[in-house]
Amino acid sequence: MSSTRDDKYRILFEASADAMLVIDGEKFVDCNQATLNMLGYESREDLFSTHPSQLSPEYQDDGRPSFEKANEMIAIAKAEGSNRFEWIHTRANGEDFPVEVLLTSIPFEDRDIVHVVWRDITKRVDAKNALQEAHDMLEMRVERRTRELREEVAERKQAEETAAKANRAKSEFLSSMSHELRTPLNAILGFSQLLASNPQEVLTEKQQRAVAHISKSGEHLLTLINHVLDLTKIEAGEINISLEEVSVEDISNECLDLIDAQAKKRGLDVSSELSAEHIVVADETRFKQVLLNLLSNAIKYNRDGGAVSLTSARHEDGMIRITVADTGSGIAGSSKDGLFEPFNRLGKEASEIEGTGI
Repeated sequence: MSSTRDDKYRILFEASADAMLVIDGEKFVDCNQATLNMLGYESREDLFSTHPSQLSPEYQDDGRPSFEKANEMIAIAKAEGSNRFEWIHTRANGEDFPVEVLLTSIPFEDRDIVHVVWRDITKRVDAKNALQEAHDMLEMRVERRTRELREEVAERKQAEETAAKANRAKSEFLSSMSHELRTPLNAILGFSQLLASNPQEVLTEKQQRAVAHISKSGEHLLTLINHVLDLTKIEAGEINISLEEVSVEDISNECLDLIDAQAKKRGLDVSSELSAEHIVVADETRFKQVLLNLLSNAIKYNRDGGAVSLTSARHEDGMIRITVADTGSGIAGSSKDGLFEPFNRLGKEASEIEGTGI
């Protein structure tokens, strides 16, 4: 009966796809064919009387000597009945490979022997290592990109701070310059008016032309300075807006009166179609300034003998559209993106027409 049981055990032992061995004391005393196949040995006798550490590298992955750790693992199995762990073994050709080891302590006659099962986990470890490598690579890329983004944000912030500082300095300079220039310029204009209107010292025709030229140039320069001062106030957020109900017709007629002389000088036909019922909520001074600028441009950039029209119309949503149209050459479609850029005259910089593009 015992012989039959031993035969069945032997059949199971040999048929196992996993490597099976037996340790008696601290040496291998038996193994199956799967063990030989796994290690690349031809004879069982090559393994008999060998210590587990002799089929392993000198040190395990944790840095411990294989001999010392193998004895510890065997002792744990005998003390607790079994022990499962991972191990590095070495094939006959010197190649190291990972296995999962199960040690089971079995009473045998007057001692305990250890039944050993090895399972090759090379594919599992390779997959784990590949996953870890991919994780490390991803983590490295994320860290690198995060660092790059931080640097980009820091650079952008620095650039914005530099630009803001430069813009403040420019605005402060222009504001200061405008005020400094207006004081002596007002004095020049005042003296030119005194010279032109002094009845006690009548100027010659040549002198009158010279004084008129001084006055005209001074008024033009004062207008430019006022424009620059308004622009710096807008950029600095210091301009005050006073909203109130304003008549479109009244403001439009005031502006038409101011540009009448310019229009007649160029032979322009100025027409208007306005309604006394059109009332808007606006800053009267700024409204007049905007409308006057549009009418002034319509005259400056028009052709001699052309036409300018000013109309107002109420839309269904209650908004009022004010339109200034002229017969000039207009603005090219490619230049419209720069229409509201300060000092951009949209290609008219080299023309004889005066202006700054403000």
